[in-house]
Amino acid sequence: MKAIASRTELLLHADPAFAAGSGSFSSGLETLAEEGWVTSVDALEDLLDEALVYRWNSFDRVFLVRAYQCSDTDGLSLLDDQVDVHLLGESVRKSSRRAGHALLGVWARLGDMQLARLREAIPAGAHLPVAQAAVAQTRGMSLADIEALYGWQVISTYSSSALRLGLCGHRSIQQLMTRASARLGELLANPVPDGALPRAWTPKHDIAAERHRHSDMRLFAS
Repeated sequence: MKAIASRTELLLHADPAFAAGSGSFSSGLETLAEEGWVTSVDALEDLLDEALVYRWNSFDRVFLVRAYQCSDTDGLSLLDDQVDVHLLGESVRKSSRRAGHALLGVWARLGDMQLARLREAIPAGAHLPVAQAAVAQTRGMSLADIEALYGWQVISTYSSSALRLGLCGHRSIQQLMTRASARLGELLANPVPDGALPRAWTPKHDIAAERHRHSDMRLFAS
């Protein structure tokens, strides 16, 4: 029964109709497109692979697993401080906190007192992987399911952003998402090792995120 409950929660959180704020962020893609870094579907796919492998899998996923293993608000708050120290760019830090704050806010408004208390304990906004793990714990989701969910969310958010920006058509996005899904499966087949250190190397995304706030026209918050 626990496995079934976890899977139904996974479907709930993966549904774009269950708005939790992630659609407001393009992770620098808007600026990369504006400045000519994305001129083909192949370039878009390379950028998505970079975001998935060298940011989510090696950084966000590490903190997601650590936070999932925390059993109290104090531990999550300390871990949140570690995420903040490891994120170098101001825009990336702000986006992560805004997205995490929005996610916890959804459940606070739905009456989840445990998540509401965590939201109050970190008034600046819990970083996204910490908020994701806390929601997963409270909602009874398994670690394997939330890793799949939030890895997929990177692909989904990136792809929907590309469509909104007019970088490619629906068929190209479907092909891209299919290949990215296979890539995610490869990553998930290898669990995060005990004691793994968070690391990220996505310089194009990070620089674009910092430059984004200077853009005259913006569809996205990042």
